[in-house]
Amino acid sequence: MSESWLHSTNIILWTACIGLGAGAYAGRLPARMGLLPMFALVPVVLHCGAAWWVQYAPGSLNMPNQAVYDALSDEDQQRVVACTLPYFYGSATLWSGFGIASTVVPEARVLVVALVLVGIVDGVLAVRVLLLKTPRKVRELRDSSPDASR
Repeated sequence: MSESWLHSTNIILWTACIGLGAGAYAGRLPARMGLLPMFALVPVVLHCGAAWWVQYAPGSLNMPNQAVYDALSDEDQQRVVACTLPYFYGSATLWSGFGIASTVVPEARVLVVALVLVGIVDGVLAVRVLLLKTPRKVRELRDSSPDASR
């Protein structure tokens, strides 16, 4: 997934969530169409906030081998941060999609199943990106640095 695709998808989904909330508030849509997408936007805001914070302060990224990550140059830390961004924006897309789906299907059983599936996919994405891909990138950058002590 490219970041530009994720950003475009997120903008469309966020606009739809906010539009549903505004339509429900104005009385044009049922009240349930305004409330549920707003709850789904909480994890979206948290994931996008984390993405912004990690880009703003790359030293705040918590890694399994923190000493090796801290020893990397600023440019290399930015490359590692770039590996984490698909998780944050992908998770925001998942939760935005859940917000929209929660308005389309008001049945509680379907919402619970969708919530569990979004949680599982989000967890798999976290393991794949944050626990496997990112430490591999740190090791790769550490080994390729010219002043790496072996």
